[in-house]
Amino acid sequence: MSAELKPDDIKKLWQEQPVEGKTMSLNEVHQKIEKLKRIVRRRNLIGGFASITVLLSFSYFVSTAENTMERVGAVLTAAGAGYILYQLVMRKIPLRRGAWETQAEAGAAFYRAELQKQHDFHNGAWLWTRIAVFTPGPLIFCAGLASASPASRQIVLLEAVAVVILLGIGIVRNLKAARTYQRELDAIDRAAC
Repeated sequence: MSAELKPDDIKKLWQEQPVEGKTMSLNEVHQKIEKLKRIVRRRNLIGGFASITVLLSFSYFVSTAENTMERVGAVLTAAGAGYILYQLVMRKIPLRRGAWETQAEAGAAFYRAELQKQHDFHNGAWLWTRIAVFTPGPLIFCAGLASASPASRQIVLLEAVAVVILLGIGIVRNLKAARTYQRELDAIDRAAC
């Protein structure tokens, strides 16, 4: 029996050896956290402005609605916008100082936790509750408009179709963002092994 290893055995040993994880430096952690903060801040500003605009507009429509269906749709739409605003506030990145600023490992853990929060915001229960809470309001409002003004039914139908298309675009964008955050989470997990 030969004590020498065959080329296939050497290749197999080389492929099976443990890979050392790449750790992020404190500077890399800070850069990644700051980039994530900028992305979340921009999303919160745009989403917050849109939610406040919808909330105020449909609060006004409650008082000017011509029928009960319009009024109910306006109330549900304003409530849905308020719920989206609530979710944006709940998922913002805290600005408080912590160990993550001085320790790379704590910073990487903080960054991973924030990525997970953002992933969850754009996927799963957080996304689908936003959709479920917001969607009925505009559609009921459009139905109320159509019943109040039969002459403008085609325009109202186009508005309802636009609402559905915008919701579809929102879902696709949220799921895409969730996949981006998941890829970053997977990269961190691979590096930690």
